[in-house]
Amino acid sequence: MSMSINAKKIIFASVFVLFLISVYYGPRILNFARWQLISREARAATSGFPMIFGLVNTVPIKCVPVPPSMNCPNHYLCALKPSGECGQYTVITGQQAGGSGAEIILSASQHTLSGYSPGDSVIAGGLSAALTQVVATPGGCSGCQ
Repeated sequence: MSMSINAKKIIFASVFVLFLISVYYGPRILNFARWQLISREARAATSGFPMIFGLVNTVPIKCVPVPPSMNCPNHYLCALKPSGECGQYTVITGQQAGGSGAEIILSASQHTLSGYSPGDSVIAGGLSAALTQVVATPGGCSGCQ
């Protein structure tokens, strides 16, 4: 009889350990699978653009307007945007993982739709670093459809 109680304890402990492992690794596996789907879609969407960017270990730099002209001189990509509107943009810089450069600039809507978070990997495509049309991160994709 004591043998069956020990067997039940071992089975319960094994199931509990498997449950803990799945709770810990489950979200990571799902995020990895989601990023694989998003990145495949983004690679297809960016293939028609002359400039394609692949960035890892990214850092955002918010464009900051300076009175009275309200231009954004804190980054050269910010300075390319119109005065008064440049504060709605964010430069994403990181290590180049392929493509045309290590910096892009996103509008507020691209930033929101792509679900960008600091440190994310980014796939982007467009006419230049200042004119990106497609932006994909593990959080989503802007311009993929």
